[in-house]
Amino acid sequence: FKARLVVLGNRWKPGELAEENMVYASVVSQTGNRAMMVKIAREGFHVTPYDIGNAFVRASMGDIKVCIRLPENFREGENDDGKRMLLKALYGLPISPRLWAKTLAKDLVKLGWTECRHEPGVWRLLAEDGTVRGYMTVYVDDCILACRTRTETDAEVKKVNDIHPLTIIKTQTNDKGDVMFDL
Repeated sequence: FKARLVVLGNRWKPGELAEENMVYASVVSQTGNRAMMVKIAREGFHVTPYDIGNAFVRASMGDIKVCIRLPENFREGENDDGKRMLLKALYGLPISPRLWAKTLAKDLVKLGWTECRHEPGVWRLLAEDGTVRGYMTVYVDDCILACRTRTETDAEVKKVNDIHPLTIIKTQTNDKGDVMFDL
């Protein structure tokens, strides 16, 4: 196999493999996120923002071979040259956001979510009768999930958390009923 030695992600040089050259990862645009927030507010959906922890290392490298060299203080003795093959995506590697986006998308589809064809990073969950049960926006590992009821929202967040452990971002509600959070 062909491996390349990468010390830092900024030294990555795309190779012959097509997937190494493709680093695009779909994320919600600012406009898409705002439009979705207006829609869920107008429809009275319950919102839970969250952050998925250590997102990139949850994505497999697949067929892409990347070798790294560990710093000396991480090596296991004098005869250890520090060379290791990456099994998971790594922060700083240009292909990591794409690998993570593909991993998350695959998992969301398994949970019944569908990504919008015209606005990447915007997802919806349909009920059996075709009505929308939930909306989600994804910006790398920061997500906003909203469903018609708090119970539904909590259940959907739990399903994602069961696959990719997450931290719920605190929200504040003012006296007008506006929900505010910093994402």
